Amino acid sequence: MQSVMCRLRKRVVFLFILCLYCVLFLTLILYWMYTEHINFNSEDIAENSYAEVKKEQQPNLYTAKKIPVEIWGKASISLYLWQHILKGPLHSIHNGLMNFGNLTLNNFEFSFKNGAGFIQTTVPQNVQYLVLVLNGRSPDKVKQAEEWLRYLKKLKQLRKVCLVLLGSEQCENDWILPYMVSRGGTVDVAFLVYDTPLIDNKEFFQWPLGVAEYRGFPDFSESSIDLLSKRPYLGNFVGTVYKNSSRESLVNFIKKRKWTDKILLIERDEWIPNETFRYLSKYLNYNLLSSNQGS
Repeated sequence: MQSVMCRLRKRVVFLFILCLYCVLFLTLILYWMYTEHINFNSEDIAENSYAEVKKEQQPNLYTAKKIPVEIWGKASISLYLWQHILKGPLHSIHNGLMNFGNLTLNNFEFSFKNGAGFIQTTVPQNVQYLVLVLNGRSPDKVKQAEEWLRYLKKLKQLRKVCLVLLGSEQCENDWILPYMVSRGGTVDVAFLVYDTPLIDNKEFFQWPLGVAEYRGFPDFSESSIDLLSKRPYLGNFVGTVYKNSSRESLVNFIKKRKWTDKILLIERDEWIPNETFRYLSKYLNYNLLSSNQGS
């Protein structure tokens, strides 16, 4: 009987020790699996972080979205901007009442609108980036320009505004100041035609008058102009001379200095609304004497 009890105790002890070994083995297995899981997650997080860093370091060329820019032309100089500077295409409908065109340059998608048919209620209301071309040359034009500038506050999605303004020849452009962002307005930057004390190359910049594109004057390509040949004239003035205007002062100054042998002057007293082909050809021939090869 005692021997049986002894063997039984030995078996119990053996089973107990075996169970301890099993528990210890399972504990080691679970611990190994846990540590492997932690290491795997750490490596995964590290790889994801590295991928994010690489993504941030990629050039904007691959990630930048197209930026839509509206150009609204309510002055004739907008055609010079669109066709001569940006080289954009132009289409007309309703007998020229509306002119429009689209152009993509790098990451910018330009949409041009010009003509009497485009008014405050017919332009896009969701515009974010806007180039607004206005005429501020005379009091009546200033009044029309201000109507557009006041209307900008109604465009809730508007983010940036660039103004291209045909300014006053008498430098009377201070009326624009209240519409600048620095004064609480909506215009971020302005480009002004004609010289003015406002030019600071920070908020106000100077803009070229350009050519009367709406009269059909062509846009000469670089390949069609001989830049090396000598010209018989240093410059030219071909245009209408209005009384008490800066043009009249310019012509008188040239004549007083006796520079007519250096500067070609072709004047007229009255503007012709519908330019004739004869005068257009005449202008081009005169212009070539100072901007291209002369005889």
